[in-house]
Amino acid sequence: MGDKYIAIMASHRKNKFTEKYLDKYIEELVEDGNEVEKISLRDYDIGICKACGYCGRNYGKCCVEDDMQVLYEKLRKYRNFIFASPVYFNTVSSLAKIFIDRCQMLFECKYNYRKPWSDSEEKGRGIILSVAGACEYENQFKGSEIILDAFFKNLNVEIVEHIKICETDFK
Repeated sequence: MGDKYIAIMASHRKNKFTEKYLDKYIEELVEDGNEVEKISLRDYDIGICKACGYCGRNYGKCCVEDDMQVLYEKLRKYRNFIFASPVYFNTVSSLAKIFIDRCQMLFECKYNYRKPWSDSEEKGRGIILSVAGACEYENQFKGSEIILDAFFKNLNVEIVEHIKICETDFK
């Protein structure tokens, strides 16, 4: 029996390069005996973080009532993650950033309350899939890696692979 993963698709566009590369990666994982649940952030109503501090005063709660409540439970359920995003200005998409900002609650759980969101002590595995339209250049994927490393740390997840794809504007 393989591992269980959640694949987070953070592109605004359906069936374009980021999703096609993610689907291929998922297919290979499943062929190797792993289980993968794929979610597309564009299918969820996710409001912006209000920076109100509510999560800092209320363990595991966010005052914004939207689809993040469903996504928080998915984050709790999994130890292994695949995060796929197009690269916009050397970082993740705005859709990914809104989702990550709303995970401030996870940070508060781990560092303010000293009781991580996940019940598991086991270190999880994180895989980043970054897709850029431009030709490859220095630090093109650095912003994505920095922000996703911070996001994953809140879930006790270590980045084990960063798949970098570029030049999709020319395909």
